[in-house]
Amino acid sequence: MKFLTKDLFLGTAPGIGKATAIVLYSQGASLALADLQAETLDAVPEELLKSHPEQQFSCNVVNVSGTEQVNSQIDGIVEKVGKFDGAANIAGVVRNAPLGTEITATTEDGFTFTMQINAYGVYVSIVFHYAHESL
Repeated sequence: MKFLTKDLFLGTAPGIGKATAIVLYSQGASLALADLQAETLDAVPEELLKSHPEQQFSCNVVNVSGTEQVNSQIDGIVEKVGKFDGAANIAGVVRNAPLGTEITATTEDGFTFTMQINAYGVYVSIVFHYAHESL
């Protein structure tokens, strides 16, 4: 099956986001990719170009907990390629407490940062997607 779509992915660098982007891109989707980690995001184009060097994609460093950055990212995509067909915010972090650590070992700063990315970032993305009527 080929996907002839334009999609936005937030949280693309390592893990599930990167794997999903690679699969969709290999099936024909044009992607706008974003992540907070520039050094890991920089490795994604090489992976994408292996399957379809002629296909469109963009990569941008975006902090999903920052409303202006998310809004600007979506504005830029809509201006450049028009309405996009799908979106996924796959951004997720754990700070100062490895998985399996008791909640009492988590610092307040670590918890706040994690919630800003994992919860508030999803909210911001959804609000701006619909506000721009981009979905």
